[in-house]
Amino acid sequence: MKHSMTPIWYVIKIYLIALILLFAFPSFGKVPPIVPPEAQQILRQTMAENGYLTVEMHAEFWQILRSFRNDEAVLTGMSFLRSNLSISEAIQAATWKSMLLSWESNEPIKTEALKIITDELDKFLLENNPFSKGTNNHREFARSFEASYRQSIKSVEAFILAASKRQSFVNTENGRFHLSKSMIERVLTNMEDSFDRADRLLDPQWREN
Repeated sequence: MKHSMTPIWYVIKIYLIALILLFAFPSFGKVPPIVPPEAQQILRQTMAENGYLTVEMHAEFWQILRSFRNDEAVLTGMSFLRSNLSISEAIQAATWKSMLLSWESNEPIKTEALKIITDELDKFLLENNPFSKGTNNHREFARSFEASYRQSIKSVEAFILAASKRQSFVNTENGRFHLSKSMIERVLTNMEDSFDRADRLLDPQWREN
């Protein structure tokens, strides 16, 4: 028998795929249509390795979201995303570190962290599921996460392979993505700042830092 979603899970599900694809894989995954295009662009610019965030971008982002969903749903969803940014950062760090190792060695290499994420998905989901085990919300989270996540992992594998061959670009569903060792290194160097900007963007109250 299919369980109905609780109100809180329904809101969180709206933002779950955005968490996975926009934050964990900003260049690898297909952006879900549930996120307005204008907000997608602001998210991408904020998370880019050479990205930035201004008070005007922050105001526009929140205006878009509040016109798309009621205020309570927006605040709940953004709070969920902020509380799970550490998951996204762990995924992204493992991916880019694997790409750098693959570039340097001329063969596909995964860090131990990425192996756990890609090869032991059930363990990863269990450790990072925000809901109590055995609840409907726990099961719904795992199902939704896994379906979208597995699709994105295929793109991650392609990027690691491209890095091992030292290709100058990779074609993705979001367009051509340029690739170089220096770019990978810049992403890793600037990753903490990128996620700091994301945390500020998802906070309804503007703050400089």
